[in-house]
Amino acid sequence: MPQISEKELEQALANVAVLLVEPKYPENIGAAARVAMNCGINRLLVVREEAPDREKMLKMATHKAADLIAHRRALPARRPPDRPAGTIRQPGKRPG
Repeated sequence: MPQISEKELEQALANVAVLLVEPKYPENIGAAARVAMNCGINRLLVVREEAPDREKMLKMATHKAADLIAHRRALPARRPPDRPAGTIRQPGKRPG
């Protein structure tokens, strides 16, 4: 397998974002931010009608991921976000 440089990896990850669609709990947003930061992803998109509780998001995020929480992009739930090619949608469990 060919090796890629750190610069090439950073450039590739600049085109990657974590997209959460209507997460039920703000803590899940914090956990996703923590995972994104651990993987070198620095964009977090959240589709949700109401603004989530910041303190609850930060409870699950590390101090490094707090910056990602602060700069997350909020998208309105009425309009589906643009999904770049190659993304995967994993629906969460829904009651009923």
